[in-house]
Amino acid sequence: KTLDAIIGFVLLLLGVLIPVMICCLKEKIELILAALEATVECLIDMPCLLIQPVFGFAVRAAAFCLALIGLAYIVSVGDVQRYEASDYLPSGVLRTFEFEDDELPYLFGYM
Repeated sequence: KTLDAIIGFVLLLLGVLIPVMICCLKEKIELILAALEATVECLIDMPCLLIQPVFGFAVRAAAFCLALIGLAYIVSVGDVQRYEASDYLPSGVLRTFEFEDDELPYLFGYM
């Protein structure tokens, strides 16, 4: 019974505080709604604003893929060597690249 009374009192307090806070914040709520209305009007006038982020993402994704391809080309300059990690892995599964001293600046410069 005591727990039910506490829960009821807390909910009653919330039921009184929320409308009071809404009345106190009425001007800020109206300002936010006016900003949202202006935003919607702007998007209705210029619907291309909704499509622009998709094009921006596509350009960045293409640039990232091209950069990864370039990195793969630069890494492929190194000599491939077998790498034995442990007795539990089959032989020849892992590989490592060994670079000469004149190749390392190009690799680090690209990254």
